[in-house]
Amino acid sequence: MELIINKFGARIKKKYERIAVSFPNTNQIKEYPVRRLSKIIIMAPSSITSGAVQLALAHDVDIVYLERRGMPYGRIYGSKPGRLTEVKRKQIETTKSEKATYISRQMIFGKITNQQRFLATLPRDFADQIEKMRSIAQLLNLIKGPIEYARDQLFGLEGRAADLYFQALRDIIRFPGRQAQGTDVYNMSLNYGYGILYNEVERYCLLAGLDPFVGFLHTERYGKVSLVFDVIEEWRVPVVDSTLIPLFMNHELADSTEFFGADHLLNKRARKIIVQAVFDRLHAKTVYNGKTMHMLTAMKHHTYDLAAYVVGRKREYRPFLYDFGAHT
Repeated sequence: MELIINKFGARIKKKYERIAVSFPNTNQIKEYPVRRLSKIIIMAPSSITSGAVQLALAHDVDIVYLERRGMPYGRIYGSKPGRLTEVKRKQIETTKSEKATYISRQMIFGKITNQQRFLATLPRDFADQIEKMRSIAQLLNLIKGPIEYARDQLFGLEGRAADLYFQALRDIIRFPGRQAQGTDVYNMSLNYGYGILYNEVERYCLLAGLDPFVGFLHTERYGKVSLVFDVIEEWRVPVVDSTLIPLFMNHELADSTEFFGADHLLNKRARKIIVQAVFDRLHAKTVYNGKTMHMLTAMKHHTYDLAAYVVGRKREYRPFLYDFGAHT
């Protein structure tokens, strides 16, 4: 389970084999067996003792700090000398080879295919857009060669498909169009959901021995988790878009003042709805390699499969394609 700290002034400490959380101006203390926790997500100014940190890390419990927009800005995880250095060395070698182009093609194919599949579930006929997106996805196979020459072509096809996808969404909700820095409730909600997803993807990259800062499609930029930007593409629609868009369609989220704070950011009510919905989806069932498992578990296996392909233990990298009719 995830322990989410979203109240100002919370104090997190160790109590035997439990994580204890107390709050100012109250005698209430909540205790959580550390063996039941998978991560501690801190979303409000809080304090945590070194004892709590040591206990969490001893049980592989991730500690993550999220900003108001949902993006992770820091994390604490265990230090293991010599940890999977072979994977990182091969990863760096891969970024300079045609193998990076292949991985990038597969990731974008997965993203576009998941966009098509989601549109097909919506109460509007998007057959024309879906067919155009399918044609764009097929063009990916024509792009070959070193990634430094293929990158712009790949981004171009991805962008064409994204334009069709978001234009379709504008037909069913009052969506102004995808804007990474948008200040409307639609873009801010998607960004908040993506922030939660970034955190999960980064965690599994680290566990698989991959360097989050060394990407294949997205180039290395100081302080940017380029690989996370790569891997997340296949998961945006299954985890976030297909979770939040129905909330707008059902008016559980809306472009109104009841979901904004005085700073024109999402207020606590909106953030709570988004966090609950996204984590519900992450714990929903999906099928991966013929086996039924939680979405988070599938994400972990998928990231490990990427690492296995990078080091040569797998012959191919298959994109994650979500069956929207099968999740429960």
